Amino acid sequence: MSFADRPGTSLTQSAQPSTSIAHYDAPVAKLEVGTDFYYYSIEQELPALEGELCSPLYRAACHDSFEEVVIAPLDDVSDSAEQRRIVYDRALRLAHIEHSAVAPLFDSTTPDRKNSYIAWGIEPGRSLRGQIEKGPLDVQEAARTARNVGEGLAAIHEAGEIHGGLSPACIWVVPGGRTQLIGVGTATLDGRASAMTSSSSYRSPERLDGQDIDQSTDTWSLGVLLFEMLVGNVPFVSDDLEPLLLEMSQGPPASVLVPGTLPEQLRPLVARCLSPETGERPTIREATTELDDYLRELEPQRVARQPAKAESGVEIITRQATPAPKEPAPAIDDWSSTARWLKAEREKRAAEPEPRGLWIGPGLVLAVLLALALWWILW
Repeated sequence: MSFADRPGTSLTQSAQPSTSIAHYDAPVAKLEVGTDFYYYSIEQELPALEGELCSPLYRAACHDSFEEVVIAPLDDVSDSAEQRRIVYDRALRLAHIEHSAVAPLFDSTTPDRKNSYIAWGIEPGRSLRGQIEKGPLDVQEAARTARNVGEGLAAIHEAGEIHGGLSPACIWVVPGGRTQLIGVGTATLDGRASAMTSSSSYRSPERLDGQDIDQSTDTWSLGVLLFEMLVGNVPFVSDDLEPLLLEMSQGPPASVLVPGTLPEQLRPLVARCLSPETGERPTIREATTELDDYLRELEPQRVARQPAKAESGVEIITRQATPAPKEPAPAIDDWSSTARWLKAEREKRAAEPEPRGLWIGPGLVLAVLLALALWWILW
């Protein structure tokens, strides 16, 4: 739903922000942090590698509701109105998929007008690209993030769609490790690649070559994502298209196949995701299931001594799974998570039976006082 469709709001109402719409009829060269754009205050340009996004992404705050959004200005996509329409339509189809791992549509303007844009609603969090720039992720965190991203991709595929532009720059990580997919990213435009960038590895070989794609292209991108989160760089790097396509066509690189670079349990999954043959790649649902199994294996265990003894008198040592730790309270600056945590605590306490024994004492005292008062009145 666009801003103009919200109850009691229209583009011509005087209740809009002081900056008039006419101000935006002229082309905007580049959005800048600290400035206003329509009904939003631009707060941050999200980090991205060269060529990683078909349009820059900006974190912004809505003037009327103070909600956080991510904005993609469509004028930066292409000079062609037809290409902007393709990106716009695809992003809107993805944004209407109802799943917690897919960022929902917050606002948009049609791509046939100047300074058109798409805005997605997000929770407080951070860009995955910014997190990876600090170095490789912990193995468990990387596997959990890939699993959560896979859940969003599975919802997109079950709706009959393809993301087609997966990369860390269009993945938003919210507290607790959950992720939100933003429906625009690298390779959102179709056609054969014309230039190589540091993010070209995220594009499957069939997409780089301008061929028709299917849902397995997202599987390729998920494999590259998992590799980069674990290693800190992408598996395929080349300055030219033809050498890159040749390298991809020869199968997963040695860095994936040789032990030591990736966790042993994850190497087969990454290798199959990066297969040049689309039919050999797992489906997103299959990859998500494997990541779930791997995460269960990572559950910490401890060796505990039990008082039981065998018939021979030798003390028995058994291995028990460590109880799952209680979910910690959210950070004090994460107000949305704090509210959800407090609500959950209140509901949990309300569900616990109240100790009736605590009311026996006060009840007896009240009964005695009433009896004394009645006796005094009658006497």
